[in-house]
This record gives sequence, C-alpha cells and structure tokens, in this order.
Amino acid sequence: DLLKPITDNIAKDYVGYTIKEAESVTKNNVVTYHVVVVKDATTMTLVYDKSGAFVKKLPPAPMKK
Repeated sequence: DLLKPITDNIAKDYVGYTIKEAESVTKNNVVTYHVVVVKDATTMTLVYDKSGAFVKKLPPAPMKK
C-alpha cells in the first residue's frame, strides 16, 4: 500500500495516470518509493521519500520484456 501523500500527489499532478507498479527501494539506509504510472503510451517513474513527498521524476526506462 502506498502512503496517502503519494496517491494524493499522483491524483492531483498526474490526472488520468494509473499506478502500474510501485516498490520501496532502500539505498544507503534511505528508503524511497519508486512508482510507475501510465497513461496511454506514456510511462513515468516517480520517486517519493519515506514520508511520501515527491522527490523527482526518473527518465523513461526501457520497457521490460
């Protein structure tokens, strides 16, 4: 389950996008959430910190086969 601030941010700033997948990533003892959202042919990965605050948008990754 994603934190409410994350789902609220996606609903507000990424209208029409659907959450495809999400995972928590721990690197150097820092937890972030990577959320993949899709709308039509557009796919983006959004990164949030452990409190659910938006950090950055990652460049599009190649689609997994």
